[in-house]
Amino acid sequence: MEDTGGSDVPPVNIGDQVIGMTQTDIPLPRCLDLLDGPAEYYLKWGVPLHRAAMESDWKTAEKILQQQPNLATALVDILGMNVLHVACRANSSTYFIKQLVANYMNTPEDLALRSMEGTTGLMFLAQSGNNVEAARFMIEKNGSLPLVEYNIGYYPVTCATSWGHGKMASYLLSVTDLHQVSIADRFNLLKQAILTDLYDVALEIVNKFPDLALYKDEEGNYALQVLAGKRLKPHSPHEGWSWTKLISGRYEARQNKNMDDKGLELVDKLRGQILRAGTTERTVLLRLTVLDAVKHGNVELIVKIFRTYPPSIWVLDQNGRSIFSLAILNRQVEIFNLIYELQGSKVPCAVLRDRENNNALHMAAMMPPKESLNVVTGAALQMQRELLWFKEVENLVTPEAKVLLNKNKYTPYSLFTENHETLRKDGEKWMKTTATSCFVVAALVATIAFTSALTLPGGDDQNSGIPIFQRDPIFMTFAIADAISLVSSSIAIVMFLGILTSRYAQDDFLTSLPFKLLIGLSTLFLSIALMMVAFASTFFIIFKAKLPLTSIPAVVAILTTIPIAIFAFDQFPLLIDIYLSTYGAKHLFRNNHRIYEEKKNGGHGHFLQLKTLALNWLGRNN
Repeated sequence: MEDTGGSDVPPVNIGDQVIGMTQTDIPLPRCLDLLDGPAEYYLKWGVPLHRAAMESDWKTAEKILQQQPNLATALVDILGMNVLHVACRANSSTYFIKQLVANYMNTPEDLALRSMEGTTGLMFLAQSGNNVEAARFMIEKNGSLPLVEYNIGYYPVTCATSWGHGKMASYLLSVTDLHQVSIADRFNLLKQAILTDLYDVALEIVNKFPDLALYKDEEGNYALQVLAGKRLKPHSPHEGWSWTKLISGRYEARQNKNMDDKGLELVDKLRGQILRAGTTERTVLLRLTVLDAVKHGNVELIVKIFRTYPPSIWVLDQNGRSIFSLAILNRQVEIFNLIYELQGSKVPCAVLRDRENNNALHMAAMMPPKESLNVVTGAALQMQRELLWFKEVENLVTPEAKVLLNKNKYTPYSLFTENHETLRKDGEKWMKTTATSCFVVAALVATIAFTSALTLPGGDDQNSGIPIFQRDPIFMTFAIADAISLVSSSIAIVMFLGILTSRYAQDDFLTSLPFKLLIGLSTLFLSIALMMVAFASTFFIIFKAKLPLTSIPAVVAILTTIPIAIFAFDQFPLLIDIYLSTYGAKHLFRNNHRIYEEKKNGGHGHFLQLKTLALNWLGRNN
């Protein structure tokens, strides 16, 4: 087919009709579908244009469009997208999109053209990234683009928000007239902003439309209830450790601090609107919010609600469980720690029973959700954490509660044993596997260290039996390193042997087994490190006089640090996990002064007022 002139062009799709036309009859329509025309035409023009849009190659695209300007709005792929759609979806450069829009999108309607699935270029741009400059340029050409829907209620700002593109979402929010949008669509936008942690966007929406705080969607969710499913602060430092967390922790903390502050500000804004509602609506909404917050560990939201509305901390779920019972069941330590601030009321909290006659200690005896269990490494440490929870709750309940039978005739102790038997067996298997592997390595190191002590580098003097290199400082380094390596590996062997011969009772996982594993791993690492030091020292002693370059022994010594580093990177995370889980756990359960923080600054009046309100409410409901 010829490029220009009066020759036939490919058929054109208009709605459900296919119409053939010539270039001499009427101008080619904007909905030209290259895939419905001759293959050679598409291969010559459509494929290179599509590739140029994908690669931000404006030079190639311009050459094609100069010869075939009608292709600027033609459909160039099987999804029914034109070149602008392709460029926006591929997040092409701002320059490419600007040049295309400025030179070949002749009318505002060209920018509003949809793909086969109904998506505009701006919608694709909102989905693909934060190319705000290109979006601004397109909206300047057609100000109605922000209100062009993809599906009912799904606007470009909704798209950018749901994909978590903060900059794009903020800009589109500023140019989208949400007064022309239904309240359901506004709430959906707010919900998406909360779910993607774009709290600054959510806060701006609530500031414009405070009535959204009391709106309930089709699923029965309120905005504060959606926010309850988020964590506004980082997890506890005792919830796992890794090199990645060590390296990236500070950066992530800086990145998240601003959004966390916006999230807390959003909580205050929503809470303020809710407290102005009627008593029934306020009670229902706060009850649902608090129950969702405790399941997801959103302690910041619970604290803020309780400071304003103290009775909310005593709400019960459909099974008659308080938030403290739910915190125990879901192993939410920060929420559970709020019980220490209630002082005289913590015992009533701990002995409340649910509809199955389970008290707080029964909750500690139940298996938690997997995501709560996996905050520590390995089945053995998970069993240890479960025991820590059980012992802590046991200290809060009355002696009667410790032997109370639930409806299934289980005491807390018998329920714990039955529910945790599989975890105990997994912990035993994990401990034995780890100890066996480490035992073999420790025995090998001990053998090498013992052999090295009997075969000293350079040998002994035949007459006196004194080592030939005894006056060499490097020889003393060898002797000390080898001796300590032998002792350390021997200690490791004893520790791992103690693990292998343990009876693996439940209580052994609390301190005994983790302590042995901690000492065993520490001494094993020390013995390996000193064994390599002894090897490097031997190499220096024997070969430094024979080798022409004294730097060669130094290089060998440096190379010996490689296995030490590999072992450290491989085993240190486990070592730190064991230490934090065993000895850092003493800081796990404590009064963090979150609800009554004014008390630390001498504000006893506010503390007593809140406590009195809470205790009075508890007394009326028991």
